[in-house]
Amino acid sequence: MMRLAGRVSVTASLVAGLVVGLASSPAPAQDAGKVKQLYDAGMSALEKGEYDAALAKFKELFQEDPNQGQILDLIRSTESRHFLSMLQKGGEFELVARRLLDSGHVGMKARSQDQAAIESLVDAAIKDPSLEKRRTASREIMANHGAYAVPYLVRYLGSNDTDERVRAIFVLEDIGIEAVLPLIETLNSSDAQVRQTAIVALRRLLDPRAYPVLEWIAASKDQPETVRRAADNALKAFGTSVGRPNITPEEAFLEVARMYYTKAPEVLRDLGTNYSLWKWQEGKLTFKDVPAFMYHLRLAEKACAMAMKADPKSSNARSMLSLVLAAQQVALANAPAEFLASDEGKAEAGRLALADAAIRSAGVPTLMKALALALQHNDSTVAVAIIRSLPSFGAEVPLGADSPLVAALAYPDQTVQWNAALACIRLSPAKAFPRCELVVPLAADAVSLASIRQILVIESDTKTAVQMQTELNAAGMHAVVSRSGADGLDRAQQASFDAVLVSSGLTDVMAQQVVNHLRRDFRTKAMPVLIVAPEAAVEGVKGLFGDQIAGVVSLPASANVYVPQVKEAAGTSPLNDRARALAMSEEACGVLAEAAASPCFDFSRAQGALAGTLGTDKPDSLKLKALAALRKFGGAPALQGLLDAVANTTLSEDVRADSARTAGTLLLGKAPSPKAFEVLVANMGDASVAVRSACAGALGGSKLTDEQKAKVMEKASSL
Repeated sequence: MMRLAGRVSVTASLVAGLVVGLASSPAPAQDAGKVKQLYDAGMSALEKGEYDAALAKFKELFQEDPNQGQILDLIRSTESRHFLSMLQKGGEFELVARRLLDSGHVGMKARSQDQAAIESLVDAAIKDPSLEKRRTASREIMANHGAYAVPYLVRYLGSNDTDERVRAIFVLEDIGIEAVLPLIETLNSSDAQVRQTAIVALRRLLDPRAYPVLEWIAASKDQPETVRRAADNALKAFGTSVGRPNITPEEAFLEVARMYYTKAPEVLRDLGTNYSLWKWQEGKLTFKDVPAFMYHLRLAEKACAMAMKADPKSSNARSMLSLVLAAQQVALANAPAEFLASDEGKAEAGRLALADAAIRSAGVPTLMKALALALQHNDSTVAVAIIRSLPSFGAEVPLGADSPLVAALAYPDQTVQWNAALACIRLSPAKAFPRCELVVPLAADAVSLASIRQILVIESDTKTAVQMQTELNAAGMHAVVSRSGADGLDRAQQASFDAVLVSSGLTDVMAQQVVNHLRRDFRTKAMPVLIVAPEAAVEGVKGLFGDQIAGVVSLPASANVYVPQVKEAAGTSPLNDRARALAMSEEACGVLAEAAASPCFDFSRAQGALAGTLGTDKPDSLKLKALAALRKFGGAPALQGLLDAVANTTLSEDVRADSARTAGTLLLGKAPSPKAFEVLVANMGDASVAVRSACAGALGGSKLTDEQKAKVMEKASSL
């Protein structure tokens, strides 16, 4: 089974790649013999369980300052289990293992791109009269250089010598799937013979990523007959296993774009740590490395651009591109801090600043389609990002029965619901629309938030995933679903979760691989993990994972049983879910404070939640926004909360005084209840001048009896 690129375990893939992936070549060293001796001694001590001695040898090794190539050779002489053992031990052993692997990877990458070595091997693979030597060179190209040899092979694709062209195709076939993306870019060559031969190579590789461009070339009137015929023959070789009959090139590109976006294993292959974007530029192939978390989205962006090239009027292509660019912005916002601070991170931020303008210029219909796609793909974070951009378009945003924003009000993810409700309030619609009755209650729920536990459910079974997401959300948590282990690892690395549920029956990877990677990665090692397994397998799972997990959820899942388990596990999380809750709560208070009266919304339905914030330990900035909203839409139900706040001397002077002023607004021209009168009169004698003045003002504007007026005068004269 094919897996996604570098998703199962970047470190495990790296270990495997370094240990068995490439043929070794000599590397100079300051003292190669001593370095090898120290390395062997460290590994020997490790195997014997002499851990202090092993660490001492490795530290002595680093003092020798070996180069990356030498470390690469040492790593490949070692069984991968030794590195996995060090990574699992953690502490100094994990640091040693990572330093060795990182250094080895740098050495491996440098060798894979060694221009002189590649040119020599390509010449041998194409021109050597000996078949055996040609095959040996081809195998070495495949093992040591892969995609980086394609630019040198392209030189022979347009050769007048048929044998050279055929041999180049054979080498490309040996390289395999790594050759596909650079070959696709080669189809931009101005040389028709190069394009035709590249198509023949792609035909032999039968990779679904090539299907759209072959469709496009076969249908293009700008291509020579020979090139179109080659593309048509290649499509026939694909048959119906990859393409669909009667599909247009634009539709084919978009299908591949969606596959990249969702990280489908058919298009994202296991490339270890190689994330290169290829481009035909100034008559040759070039490449640029991109961060792993952005790789699939950059490929999706290229596919969308090709769809728009195939059909410049395609609204579907514009919508998909808007979705992809929004996803890139979200991915960058959640990138590691060290990347954001790097030159590469700053350049990426600059590129995406332009993308934001591109998204907005696409127009509301395009954005609404992009939102629909985000909801369809269960991508809540991107959906929220798009939703938050909509209010700036005002009345242009549709709120009919088929509006994705309206659909978001009933979406299973609560964060999407809350943001959709706040967006609807900001839009100030002039008339009622479907589900408008949900808006204020959702905003009130957001106001009331005190804690949001973020839960990641990694489950391939759709029924179980939907059940758990629904039940966890109903229990007041925010559950996000990943349908594959690879996607789950991506999400765990890019966002903060209080607990992770991992199915024992994932279809793409083993649960052990997911848990091992979560435990090794510094971003996820502290996340509590629960394994979801059939009841009969529970004891075996506990024995297999030991203290790596917080517990086991047995199937069939019962909310009464597993929801408390999840809450308990999430309670051990080091994440500050309170900060997330407060941010959402304060935003909701602010939106209600700024809202204009509307025929669609009964904002008084939120007054209980707004008044309820006053007696909490939420920040004053939030409470003052809640009070501003209550002055607009509050009524009798809010008065008790306001009066309690006035009387609560543990609250700040600002909140107490503003609570009194708000109570005065609600009581203006009305008779106060005996309790309201009692509280306001009593606090006319408060130590705070602001509170005293606010209480006196509230009473002064209300409708008092003669007896009450006398008591107010008596209180005032006694101060």
